[in-house]
Amino acid sequence: RMLRSLLLSQSDDVEMRAGLASGLGASMLLSTGALRSLSCDRALQELMRPMKVRSGFSDMVRHANAETHNFAASRARALPTVAERLASAEERERHYKGIAARARSALPRVR
Repeated sequence: RMLRSLLLSQSDDVEMRAGLASGLGASMLLSTGALRSLSCDRALQELMRPMKVRSGFSDMVRHANAETHNFAASRARALPTVAERLASAEERERHYKGIAARARSALPRVR
């Protein structure tokens, strides 16, 4: 931030200001030679700072995406498949038919 504000305040170059303002500062600064007054290490530290922020943000997004994927996968595993649902429906049908058959056999026969 300090580097950007320093360079923006000292620069009359409209293109450089636009580049800095739009986040394309590193390539613009290197191509225009605006970093010559600063030491190389300091300039690189300043230029790398925004990248670390973006990298942290992308890690956070990647983590959130992985969590979403894991949640969706676990829900998919928890839901029964079509074959399992069909088998359980057939099992339920047999169960209730058995109950109905026992109930019918318990009734007295009418002649």
